[in-house]
Amino acid sequence: MAPTSKRQKLAENARAHIHGSGSSSNTESLPSTSSNLPPIRGRPPKNTKDRKKPVDKELAEKDDHITELKVLISDADTHILRLETSLATLQEAHDALLGKNKTMNTTLSLKRKAETSYSEERTRARKRIRRLERDRDTKAQTSAAAAAHMQSVIETQNSTISSLSFDFATANARLHAYENETHTTALTVALRRTQDLLNGTRQQLYASEKRSKRAQLSYKTTKRAYDELRVWKPTESGEFTNVSRELVRNLSYTGCAAGKVAFAISSCARLLALKFEGG
Repeated sequence: MAPTSKRQKLAENARAHIHGSGSSSNTESLPSTSSNLPPIRGRPPKNTKDRKKPVDKELAEKDDHITELKVLISDADTHILRLETSLATLQEAHDALLGKNKTMNTTLSLKRKAETSYSEERTRARKRIRRLERDRDTKAQTSAAAAAHMQSVIETQNSTISSLSFDFATANARLHAYENETHTTALTVALRRTQDLLNGTRQQLYASEKRSKRAQLSYKTTKRAYDELRVWKPTESGEFTNVSRELVRNLSYTGCAAGKVAFAISSCARLLALKFEGG
């Protein structure tokens, strides 16, 4: 608003000079009006001798003065117009810089949010991997101990079976050696008892083998779950999953070029020791 005020002030001063020179009609007011005008373009102020000049000459000088004032006003208008144009240009540049600054702040905020989300997701994934590794090691140790115990039980049962088989063979030999009915009955009872003991031992052996198989199956299941966690599948049934789409959107919002999204994802996967499958 400063250029407009200056322009109005110059115009008012010019009108004041013009009206002042036009309204004075008698010869007594002309010298005072002429003496109040400022010197123009290095013209020295009028002395007392100039007051005695004829009225026509004074009017001509005032007309020249008015013409010079009009030229000054025109120059001032041109200068003010240039200043207004420069001010408008500067205002547009200022608005453009403000818009660019706002866009950069928004982009920076989105980038920071994406970095925070990625860091939190990576921390959670690492914690889960460490927890699964501990569970895997614990279950592997437990399964190995159970398998060793089952193997020891199997060996003990096999030894018992061998001993019972030997006892059975001995009893059978004694049965054939003795022909007495009493001895035969006693040996038959002993044989039945031995057979019952042998059957019980075999059942225990079968149960031990089943427990060993269950322990091995549990170990394989745990290992398969761990392997599935380490392998990331970005697609299901030929379509990208929601997690894959969200990761691509976050990378795009942070300024990652479309052609480099796959490279960024594969780099993160290598950092987390993950493998891709099916995408």
